[in-house]
Amino acid sequence: MEINIRIRTTSKSLRREIFQKDVVDFGVKIQIPNSNAFLESKDVRKINATSSIDLLNLGLSFVLGIPTGIIANYLFEKLKGKANTILIGDRETEIIVQRIKEELDILVSQKLENDKSKAAKDNIENKE
Repeated sequence: MEINIRIRTTSKSLRREIFQKDVVDFGVKIQIPNSNAFLESKDVRKINATSSIDLLNLGLSFVLGIPTGIIANYLFEKLKGKANTILIGDRETEIIVQRIKEELDILVSQKLENDKSKAAKDNIENKE
C-alpha cells in the first residue's frame, strides 16, 4: 500500500533528519526501523514565494498487516516540534501518535474495503 504524506515545516533540516543523509534527492528511500515500511523522498516545494514554509512530499509504502502504530511512532518522533502540520492522504491531522495512527488505520480500512468490493465485482463478472 502506498500513501502520500505531505509535511508543512519551517525546518530546513527536517528532510535530512528523516532520511539521515546530508543530501536527499528525489527517490531516496529509507526503511522505518522494526518494520517492513518505507519512506521515499518525493519533492520539496515552497508554500508560496514569500513563505518560509516548505512542503515536504513523501511516499509511505508498506504491506497491509504491519502495525500502523510502528509507523505512527516513527513519524511522530521525527516530526515533533519540527513540523507545522502533516497531511496523510488528503487529510490534515495533528502531530500526535494516536491521531497519525488513526489516519493510517482509516486509509488501510478504505483500501481493504475497496479491495473486497473489487474482488466481489470481479467474482460476479467471472460467473456471467
